Amino acid sequence: MQPGNKPVSIFNLTVIVAALGYFVDIYDLLLFGIIRIPSLRRWV
Repeated sequence: MQPGNKPVSIFNLTVIVAALGYFVDIYDLLLFGIIRIPSLRRWV
């Protein structure tokens, strides 16, 4: 290791993984909001 470089702690890794999961959940809700009305109109 070079001086000044700290290894990534397990806490930082956990926060990054949780943030990515949160992003995927928000993206899913966004897509559902966009697709909901056209998909409901298709079956009526």
